[in-house]
Amino acid sequence: MVGDLKLHDAGVLDVPFPDNCVPQAANGAEETGQATCNRIPADQRLVIAKDKMTVGGEESGETRRVSGINGREDLVHQGDGHDGLPGVAKRASDRTGLSGRFWNGLDVHCRTVGVVDAAPLCDSWVMSQERSIGPSGILVPPIGVGCWAIGGQFWADDQPLGWGEVDDRESLRALRRAFDLGIRLFDTADVYGTGHSERILAQALAGHRDEVIIATKWGNTYDEGRRALLDPDISGSYARRALEASLRRLGTDYVDIYQFHLADVGPADAAPLLDVLEDMVTAGQIRTYGWSTDDPERAASWSAAPHAAVVQHELNVLNDAPEMLALVERLNWASINRGPLAMGLISDKYTVHSRLADDDVRSHEPEWMRYFKDGRPAPEWLSRRDAVREILVSGGRSPVQGALAWNLARSPRTIPIPGCRTVAQVEENAAALEFGPLDPAQLTQIDAILGR
Repeated sequence: MVGDLKLHDAGVLDVPFPDNCVPQAANGAEETGQATCNRIPADQRLVIAKDKMTVGGEESGETRRVSGINGREDLVHQGDGHDGLPGVAKRASDRTGLSGRFWNGLDVHCRTVGVVDAAPLCDSWVMSQERSIGPSGILVPPIGVGCWAIGGQFWADDQPLGWGEVDDRESLRALRRAFDLGIRLFDTADVYGTGHSERILAQALAGHRDEVIIATKWGNTYDEGRRALLDPDISGSYARRALEASLRRLGTDYVDIYQFHLADVGPADAAPLLDVLEDMVTAGQIRTYGWSTDDPERAASWSAAPHAAVVQHELNVLNDAPEMLALVERLNWASINRGPLAMGLISDKYTVHSRLADDDVRSHEPEWMRYFKDGRPAPEWLSRRDAVREILVSGGRSPVQGALAWNLARSPRTIPIPGCRTVAQVEENAAALEFGPLDPAQLTQIDAILGR
């Protein structure tokens, strides 16, 4: 038999286990909702239905469902406990079905620790508001912080690559405020401000290294003194030097997530890096790794690597990425989402009359820039933004919060990393979690409006 869910004061649910699983108490299980379990095959999925929830003895009266990853909504064994919480059941599914989500943002994940007969094994089911970095064992809150803008100015010849002048004191306050609000994933790159972003991040998180997840990237060479981007370098020797330099700037002896930053390198040319990255994992210098690319074929070329667990790619309400999300679902990876606010276009700050400063990357747009043209918001993208605005602001959200709610609803594997330069921006972004994801009907409406 399968037991009922138990809700703790912190809002974390204990997950009961199927008959073929032998629960063993894990350290902190009462607080985290975790327990270890031997050999749960990956083709078994926990599907949870909840018609009523009791919190502090009072029923919330809300109806919520866990939807299967492939869009199926499954209502299963209904518990009959006095507390009104339903039971759970397992059912056979494909091997990609290792997650599900309540529409209030509560996720259930399988934590993978090995492979038997080509199938991953789960050592625990974790149910909380955290999201999993694939099979790495790393869990993070659903929204992170992107640290490109806080790096300040840097250039490729006459092309600005930063977001203009920044106030380091405000950057430090913003990052510390993010930590205070419960954000734990901080994504940067060695080239952001040619090292400056990593240094600011190290200052902001001093004394909290073991409480945060740091992601950084490599692949570009640069001149720190001139704040100039130079040539790319895909050699293994450079990857090692780049990691050592990042570790020094970050003031740590390991990076949680190390990401290849060159999106247009061919899969065959990038393949030799995998042995180097595995050596870094073995040495304890990194915990997991991935590729920052919008191309599913390139991301898939790393799928056999033992410790690859993530792809960073663009994803926002205006620009979906169904092929990439299908890939990360199949591989049981995490999807770290850059550009969740469409380079800031989602904000009401921008209109057809807006003009960006000359030292802003969006003012002299690189070839990959789509949301801004000639230093102004692109009219076609402003029109798309305005067309879905009413849905985004539902429930009292700001447009920014609505856009993040779309990312959170799009897949249980998505982790948006909106950038920031001010405390106010951090607070607005983090507050998106108070509203939760958009609901399935709203996602369908948005797709219809945008013609996809």
